[in-house]
Amino acid sequence: MENRARHENASIAVEWTQDIRYFTHMPAVGYTYWQDGDMWLGYLDEFPDCMTQGSSLEDLKEHLLDLHKDLSSGAIPLVRRHAELPLTGSVGN
Repeated sequence: MENRARHENASIAVEWTQDIRYFTHMPAVGYTYWQDGDMWLGYLDEFPDCMTQGSSLEDLKEHLLDLHKDLSSGAIPLVRRHAELPLTGSVGN
């Protein structure tokens, strides 16, 4: 019988199969969320002006994924973004 374990941390998933490690990069985006009464509210950290909601935390996450797809594809015009600017070193992007 094959022994498998899965560990997920931030954007890296590690799977051990018969003492061999396989690394799979799973992209991730930051989000901020909170519960207000029966609803869960949140926004993607990169797009703080665009909030969404869900009836549960899992439902909110699904809405956030849909929102990310729409916002990052350019389907919604004139969207303000949040980014980080390095204070030292060279400026990329």
